[in-house]
Amino acid sequence: MNEKIRKILDLAILAPSGENCQPWRFVVSADKIKVFNIPERDNSLYSWGQRASNLAHGALVENIIIAASNFGYQADLKLFPDSTNLGFVAEIVLKPDSARPDELYRLITERCTNRKPYKRSPLSKDQLMILSAVDFEGNRARHKFVVEETDKKELANMASANERVIFENQRLHSFFFNHVNWTKTEDDRKSVGFYLETLELPPPAKVMFKVAKKWSAIRFLNKIGFSKMIAKANSQIYACAGATGVVTIDDDGKENYFFAGRLMQRLWLTVSSLGLSLQPMAGALFLALHLRHEDDKILSALHKGVVLHNYQRIQEIFGVQGKTVAMMFRIGEDGQPSARSSRLPVNVIEEN
Repeated sequence: MNEKIRKILDLAILAPSGENCQPWRFVVSADKIKVFNIPERDNSLYSWGQRASNLAHGALVENIIIAASNFGYQADLKLFPDSTNLGFVAEIVLKPDSARPDELYRLITERCTNRKPYKRSPLSKDQLMILSAVDFEGNRARHKFVVEETDKKELANMASANERVIFENQRLHSFFFNHVNWTKTEDDRKSVGFYLETLELPPPAKVMFKVAKKWSAIRFLNKIGFSKMIAKANSQIYACAGATGVVTIDDDGKENYFFAGRLMQRLWLTVSSLGLSLQPMAGALFLALHLRHEDDKILSALHKGVVLHNYQRIQEIFGVQGKTVAMMFRIGEDGQPSARSSRLPVNVIEEN
């Protein structure tokens, strides 16, 4: 394989994905990179229609486009090029190009999730101006921010409803804890899911967290309001931000989620360039997406009502009624996270 393409792929797989599931594989020829979905990596309630994976693929391809520019290539993208193969996400043709490399290239290895509390002071006008200007061709996805304290608190409370549902629903509880890697050795071995230390839990909470992985224990603890306490604690952390933002798209189509992922990646890399941190808060959004398309009995009537009401309120706060909110996140100043989760090696087949 061309060494430059190998380096591009090594950088591409540093893209974020839900639960660090990394739902991608590659087929490479002389000047082409084909990206394929691995649907079994995420069959949860959070990935209706594989939309969470579509978003991750957008971030992955944005990394490819950015990295290619550093190695003297223009990346021409064909999205979902084969209607008979829904798992064929994208084909990227690399062409020699002498244009200046994308300045975000150096941030690909720096970008990571930081779940620590951030400073509450609003982002500066200059920071907001730079972040608001982030874009890519086509305008198929857009983003907005709020910095008012009351809005940040309300949005934090809505985002934390995801944790309440996790600790009150056995299926989601099992899904969540199946993705927790408890030691660095386990994280390095699995390279999928998230390492416990990335959750930034204080020592007492770590002990309680290990107890909470047992559903029988959670059922008992919920009698004294444990799930609500977890949601409240997370809400307080989510409210610690200089800004809360969303990425919106016109509808729930897979192409739009792909473009949302591209925009989200460029935005996150720009956040990193400013020395700021970012944490996605999208669990409740993807539950709402599921409920908009599936009428099942996995979630209780109470949980369905909370999730859908909160989603509507998020739209109202940002003034994006009629749009799909594909991602929500908080941005702020804190420093480096305590740890990072491991990654799988590049999954690639060479094609003649």
